Amino acid sequence: MPGDLDKCYQDPDVAGRPSLASTYTGVEASLQLATNALSQHQPIDGVLGFSQGSALASLLLAQCQNQGSDTRIKFAILAGAFLPKDPKYAKHLRETAVHVPTLFVCGESDKYIPLGRTKELIETFDQQRVQQYVHTGGHMVPTCTGDFKRCLQTFLDAQETL
Repeated sequence: MPGDLDKCYQDPDVAGRPSLASTYTGVEASLQLATNALSQHQPIDGVLGFSQGSALASLLLAQCQNQGSDTRIKFAILAGAFLPKDPKYAKHLRETAVHVPTLFVCGESDKYIPLGRTKELIETFDQQRVQQYVHTGGHMVPTCTGDFKRCLQTFLDAQETL
C-alpha cells in the first residue's frame, strides 16, 4: 500500500502534500471500504479524522447522509481538516450540507492546512451543528488537557443525548 500512495494524487507539483493535489483517484474504493466497515461494526457513535482522514471522513458523512444509509454516525471530530481541492469531491460536499454534529480542531500555526482551508470545509456543513476549537499549535491533534479537554468533553457529553 505505501508504494501505491503516490498514485492516489495526480498532481506532479504538490511537493509531497496530498492536501494540495487537485485530482484524486481511489476515493470511491476507500469510501466503499469505510462504508463496509461501518456496516459490519454497527452501532457506530462517531468518526475521528486527521488531515487526509478528515477529508475522507467528510466525504463519508456526506455519502451516508445522501444515500439515506442505515449507517448512522452520531458525531464527527475532524482535526487538520480541509475541503478537497479535487473539484468533483469539493462540489459533492458543497451540495450536501452535512448535518452530523462535528467538532473541527485546527491549529493557528498549521503550515500544511491553514485555518482558511478548514473554514472552507466548515462552510459545507450545517452551521447549527458545527463547533470549532483552534489551538496555538501546528498540524496536530492537541493533547487531551486543559481547554481542549474541556471542549472535547463538552462536545462528547452533548452527543450522549442524541
